[in-house]
Amino acid sequence: MGLLLCVAVSAQSTPQRRDSISASLDLNKANLPQKSSIPREQRSRALALIASAQRSMMQMATRNQSVFSANANSARDQLLESVRLDPTNSEVYTALSDLSQLTTPYDYNDSERLARFALELNPESPGALRTVSRILVIRSEISSTLFNEQVAKEAIVYLQRITKIDPR
Repeated sequence: MGLLLCVAVSAQSTPQRRDSISASLDLNKANLPQKSSIPREQRSRALALIASAQRSMMQMATRNQSVFSANANSARDQLLESVRLDPTNSEVYTALSDLSQLTTPYDYNDSERLARFALELNPESPGALRTVSRILVIRSEISSTLFNEQVAKEAIVYLQRITKIDPR
């Protein structure tokens, strides 16, 4: 199930942490444990941390810089702990990808790496497909004279995959 997150963020927002999220993670599927080797309680705790982190991310929609930073840092810490508990859950990488786009500097390379890794783990993750398509739309410079049609077409492919998975 894809996790959906829509947050309006103030242009003034600048969280304290600026390092790449994916740099601290092993994004090699071959190095992950088998999902069956992770205890059920541990996987449940990881899911609870994702939900809590998403609450923090929704609370980032504020003009108060200290509240924004505190929520961004809390979300990041919770998501990284979720990865530690269950590195096989694609949704945590999608949430980290979303967080990369919400905090400055807006790290679209990091966000794309995380979303594409989520797709390696679950090729039918609507959230990861949405995130990759959104990044590609941004990269296509669709509203610019620098429009890149090839990148825009790739974004459309990801959007079409979403509609095949969930035609609502």
